[in-house]
Amino acid sequence: MRLPADCFTPTDLVSAPATLADGQTVELHFLPLTFAAREAYRRHIKSEDETESNMAKPRLVASMLRDVDGSDGPDYLTLSKLKPEVFDSIFEAALESLARRKKAAGEDPGKASELGASAGSGSRSRSRSVAGRSGSGRKP
Repeated sequence: MRLPADCFTPTDLVSAPATLADGQTVELHFLPLTFAAREAYRRHIKSEDETESNMAKPRLVASMLRDVDGSDGPDYLTLSKLKPEVFDSIFEAALESLARRKKAAGEDPGKASELGASAGSGSRSRSRSVAGRSGSGRKP
C-alpha cells in the first residue's frame, strides 16, 4: 500500500520571532513537528530520569529548528547551554511556528496542544499532591 503524500510531514519551513540575549529580535525557521519528535518529547518530559526530562525541550527544538536554507540548526546539546531567557524565547518561537502552521491549514492554532499537557515549563513539579494533607500541609 502506498500512502498519499499528504499523510507525511511536510518539509517546508515556518518562521517565528525570537529574542536574543542582546534584545535583538530575529526570525527563526522551523520544520513542522513530526510524529517521532512529538512522541520522543512526550516520553522524555515524563521520564523519571532528571537529565532526560531536562533535555526534552532542547531535543524537541533541535528536531525543528533549521537555518533559512533548511539545513540543520544547532544540536540539542548546544541549545541546552543557552541562557534560560534565550532558550525560552526560542522554545516559544517553536510553539508559535506550530500555531502558525495550524492556522494556515485552517485548524485551531492552540499552542502546544499536540505536545500534550506538559508543554509548559519542561520541568516536573516537585510538589506532592495536597490531597490527604492537613491545613499545615503535613499528612494527618
